[in-house]
Amino acid sequence: MDGTLADTAKVTIPACAEVAGRLGLPRLSNEIIIGAIGFANPEFYFRLYPDLDSERVLAFGRAVERVEESFVRTIGDEILFPGVKELLDALYARRIPMHIASTGDQNHVDAVLRSADIERFFTTIACGAPQKAAMVADIIGANDPAAFAMVGDREHDVHAARSNGILAIAALYGYCRDAAPFDRALNTPIELLQWV
Repeated sequence: MDGTLADTAKVTIPACAEVAGRLGLPRLSNEIIIGAIGFANPEFYFRLYPDLDSERVLAFGRAVERVEESFVRTIGDEILFPGVKELLDALYARRIPMHIASTGDQNHVDAVLRSADIERFFTTIACGAPQKAAMVADIIGANDPAAFAMVGDREHDVHAARSNGILAIAALYGYCRDAAPFDRALNTPIELLQWV
């Protein structure tokens, strides 16, 4: 979801900046924050501040989550990457089942999907587990893996796809910076329709 459907950096970056200022922590660059998006909590926060003691990092994380959720509620569907809503509408009209496998926690995923008003598009919403490959395996179940493809932006998305024998597609319009490990790549969300 993060970095593929939703440009959650729009809320994560200002939330991190606000909380860092409040707690007297060094302000992080946008690149550092975006680079850590996609890792499950609390690993996300430990990647941001690897040299801080764990209690301070966890306190930072709890505060960021509260601020981030309030930002998500105000941004609405502007949190989506351009073209995502159109893609979801087109896939839904074709009765293509869509699923989410996100390392984000349940509250975060629910808040983003509700705010963007896209929850209804998804047959399965799996989240909160650090191992994406297991979530994808549960989604596929006894179905033919050849009927599935995974759109992602991180190396662990490729791993989850490969572990389950499905196509891995890079979301270059999002946070993906290296399409090489993926099977295919999208420059815009709507390009996915050519492979469905």
